[in-house]
Amino acid sequence: MDIYHTSPAPITEINENGLFGPFLAFASSPYSPGAMNHVYRLELAESDIIDGQVMLHRDEDGVVEAYVDAAQELLDCDRDLAEDLLTERASIFDVNRDRIGPGDLGEMSWGLQRLAAEAARALGYRGVELRDEQGPVWFVYMQGHEHELIEITDEQG
Repeated sequence: MDIYHTSPAPITEINENGLFGPFLAFASSPYSPGAMNHVYRLELAESDIIDGQVMLHRDEDGVVEAYVDAAQELLDCDRDLAEDLLTERASIFDVNRDRIGPGDLGEMSWGLQRLAAEAARALGYRGVELRDEQGPVWFVYMQGHEHELIEITDEQG
């Protein structure tokens, strides 16, 4: 499958420092929010990706539990809700909003996406498919795989 990532600057090295650490977020088609001048295509086998909604069903060794714990701590919520949020059976909007300001919801949502990507990696997958307001989104481990990114122009799409 081909998925796409946009960036305001050329990507030469991926490290742990970004919002999603060693993972990049990809969409099903090129997109350009704001001043995103660089569009990259990644060719990836579907077998390298796990759907976030089935992670717990594929977790025979209990490795996802640590990520549920981290989600619970991040959101200060009960374990059931943390599990549902991590696997997208619930939305960030299901969290008690009396304790969380509207500006924090985005940060927490991104934190959950990163935890889901890390859980997928712990299960042996390269990435996870999740959903956001735009539709499907893939978070793929890219540290050391920068050479797999194919920069495209509008004509190459």
